Amino acid sequence: MHPKNATGSSDREVATVRRLVRAHGELCRCCGLVSRRYGPTLPLRVLGLLGHLVIIGYHLLIPVLLTDRSRGQSPMETEFVIFEAVLVLHLVARLFFLVHPCSAAIEQVQ
Repeated sequence: MHPKNATGSSDREVATVRRLVRAHGELCRCCGLVSRRYGPTLPLRVLGLLGHLVIIGYHLLIPVLLTDRSRGQSPMETEFVIFEAVLVLHLVARLFFLVHPCSAAIEQVQ
């Protein structure tokens, strides 16, 4: 049995709580350092991804809209459209993986 102090908890429990408080303080400090280091670049990366999505979406729609329906699509145009669609999905996934952790962290803080 562990000796109890004035508050009714053992010295071992108090030491554990103190370690947890120190660990929490270090985690908060590290999060602040990471936020100050990478925080300003996140909006730039999001804007870059959105710019890519707009440009690639434009280049994806132009061949589809300008294709002469009477002669049909060539295999090259079909491959281009598929490639562009895969690229758009890739950019959307990158955008999701960039934004979701940030919004999840903000929700946890609040």
